[in-house]
Amino acid sequence: MNAKAPRWLRRGTRLLVIFAALTVVFVASVTLVFLLPRGPIKRHLAESIPQLEAEGTAYRPFFDIPSYQPDGFTDPLMLNVALGRPGESALRAGLEDVFALPPNTSASQLSGSWATLPQLKAGLADQYSNAFPYARYWHGYLLLLRPALVVLTYPAIRFVNMFLFAAAALGTALLLARRFGGRLAFAFVLALLWVSALIIPMSLQFTSVFMLAMLASIVVLAFGDKSWFRRWDLEVFLVIGMLTAFFDLFTAPLVTLGLPLLMLLLVLESVHEEYGMRSGVVETVKLGAVWSVGYAFSWASKWFIGSAVLGWSVLTNALSDFKLWTTTSAPIFQGSVASARAHSLGPLGANLAMLVPLFGLGDNLAGLQTETVVATVALAFAVVAVVLVLALRFHKPWARWTRQVPLLAVAALPYIWYALWHTPSTQHFWFNYRSQVITLFAILAFLLRNTDYDAIAARIRAWSWVRRLMERDAIT
Repeated sequence: MNAKAPRWLRRGTRLLVIFAALTVVFVASVTLVFLLPRGPIKRHLAESIPQLEAEGTAYRPFFDIPSYQPDGFTDPLMLNVALGRPGESALRAGLEDVFALPPNTSASQLSGSWATLPQLKAGLADQYSNAFPYARYWHGYLLLLRPALVVLTYPAIRFVNMFLFAAAALGTALLLARRFGGRLAFAFVLALLWVSALIIPMSLQFTSVFMLAMLASIVVLAFGDKSWFRRWDLEVFLVIGMLTAFFDLFTAPLVTLGLPLLMLLLVLESVHEEYGMRSGVVETVKLGAVWSVGYAFSWASKWFIGSAVLGWSVLTNALSDFKLWTTTSAPIFQGSVASARAHSLGPLGANLAMLVPLFGLGDNLAGLQTETVVATVALAFAVVAVVLVLALRFHKPWARWTRQVPLLAVAALPYIWYALWHTPSTQHFWFNYRSQVITLFAILAFLLRNTDYDAIAARIRAWSWVRRLMERDAIT
């Protein structure tokens, strides 16, 4: 009788099978979605043009600063890709992901101001003689966007998106409250608001990673302490990484690792007394590695599959962009004051600055509602300051603090990412900064979990006026 295969080999085989199967699903889904009729999609996109024209690329509905700005550049591009070139096979359309360009427009002009709206109009006019392939991404968002466009306009999709986003955020907060009490739910909501959560569902570009991160967090909060989840934790995070590569356009992909990982660390620490710093660090490294493998290899698989099917090298195109993204001397794509300031600050400074909207990197601060911004920023910082003071003054035993150190390790992930991906983190600081939702929630959770609330309550009861009030109530 053959000896049973080693556990690591069986686990590795299972991961490979899941990766292969999900890759097949990705190819099949992006192909099938282009079998939907183009006519209704084209009609609803044409009806969406007035809204897109009214907003433009720099629409700032709140406070006129970039941190509260939807992506008016990328959303029209996504709609253009969703339209699809007429007469193309579903397989080729799903893997090449072309978008139309106006006649006599070159690819080098793609980042020019107001560029993507004329491109969408060119697509609606079926001007594809100058089309541009965007094949280095999976564009998995089309799996939801194309069916939605069959029946809805872009503004209507945003409206529905708002409720779906709110439901996911509420579900995550409620599960946090059920497991850990209202304090961590409050910390999660505050972290979301700090990265301008109100704007996220207004932009298709921003939505995917946050929806995926919150849905994954809900799964972790609901089942993270179950025995079956512990047996399948690597597989779960592999799938999350792959889905991130499938749906996202490199906005803030790290959110789909950071938030579910924080939830899992909190769950495991709360249910296992022996779960200490070493266990948390091992968990962070292990799951972070498998998420990274899922994300990177799934993305790379699109380049190889696309190259094989399309007959031109998607791989070469992708690698040239990666070379640009990792350099520290890339040009400023958009010649704006904001971009120039971002480059002078570097990726770390630019992304940190976005957490302080009063000192934001907007092109034009004239008419800024200073008092409103001051109040908004002051409230968030005041909450964090109070939490910090209480945690230091009324802390639980220091030995317990060490158990929570892995939370701080996860909090550092966005800044490692900014250093690794220097150029996109600088060019796209005005939405890449949202990765810091991981940092904000991790720090707040660390402090709140290590605060001795019984000691705070005892100190409050010791105040003379509180004691007299309690005695009076007891008499009556």
